[in-house]
Amino acid sequence: MRVALPCICLSLCALFSPGGCGASPTDLAGTAGQGLHRKRSLQVESDEKPTVVVIATGGTIAGGGSGATDQFYTSGVATVDALIAAVPQALELVNVEGVQATQLGSQWINDTSMLIIYEAVKAAVDRENVTGVVITHGTDTLEETAYTLNLAVNTRKPIVVVGSMRSPTQLGADGELNFYNAIAVASSPEAVGRGVLVVLNDQIHSGREATKSNTVTAQTFESPMNSFIGTVFFGNIHFFHDAGSSVYKHTNASDLAGVLDGKTADELPLVVILYAHQNVKGFLVDAAVENGAKGIVVAGVGNGNMSKEMEAALLEASKAGVVIVRATRTGSGAVNRPGEDAIDETLDSVAAETLSMPQDARILLKLALILTDDREQIQEWFNEY
Repeated sequence: MRVALPCICLSLCALFSPGGCGASPTDLAGTAGQGLHRKRSLQVESDEKPTVVVIATGGTIAGGGSGATDQFYTSGVATVDALIAAVPQALELVNVEGVQATQLGSQWINDTSMLIIYEAVKAAVDRENVTGVVITHGTDTLEETAYTLNLAVNTRKPIVVVGSMRSPTQLGADGELNFYNAIAVASSPEAVGRGVLVVLNDQIHSGREATKSNTVTAQTFESPMNSFIGTVFFGNIHFFHDAGSSVYKHTNASDLAGVLDGKTADELPLVVILYAHQNVKGFLVDAAVENGAKGIVVAGVGNGNMSKEMEAALLEASKAGVVIVRATRTGSGAVNRPGEDAIDETLDSVAAETLSMPQDARILLKLALILTDDREQIQEWFNEY
């Protein structure tokens, strides 16, 4: 005998499109800024399960579009409630609390929104009953948020940053499994003391090493210098090394932990990245200094090299008190002191060493300049972090 069971279904487009399945991207865009700073939006309680705080910031993982095969969508339209409701299996693992920090595509995250995210994370990890934190984030600048938190948050608790390469309304959406895996990692004792982690596509990366390597593919995050540090497959976690094996300082061992406490965006130093190439001119350096840059990271060719014209302009900037860091545009490899023709001695500059990604070097320099402009100290931090 066949028994007809009632179907209880909730479509992804209904969850992630505020106007329903027929909503257009224009309709969705109008909701993208709503609901900021809404705390404790969803909680499923059990004394026997760990508690994970989900901090939503927007991005593709919270995006919505007009159709399953439409490559265009609007980032950040889904609320933290919708993100959690879409993956009820996560509630079998942990108690969940949601915080809506921002609702932005990550290309729009600036110092103000970064400070909002930082304060939300700090408030969560400072609570005794919280086991870990998951931050849902757009992938464009996910690595920058991860590394900022890796330097600035004083905790041993797991902080996991997660995103997706396809929105929930597209075929092949990867966000739900990424989210489930991030919850599993954030609640795992094995993740304690490892600093900030990045989880996407079944891989676990260090927040120091991860970088987006492809514009559209799901397997976009890589760690070019040291590879990924573990895997998570439908919640089954395997780390390749012990938690204390990293040679680089982070989170609770960071001299920069707490440096963002109480800060406003106006109080943060301006640090810019300048891209070196054939025939690059020095006026780019001059423009940065004229607009208030306190630090300049050079995305140099090869081992942090640049044209003579750019070098001459950087020398004048250095003499004026601007701190110069040499990084590389190559995507991997260390930038060593003193460089070709002992350029670091000429410029009194800092070599990025193994933190050679310009976007990461910018973050470390920015946080360092809050505390000091002493170049020997900053070089030491580049060696250690």
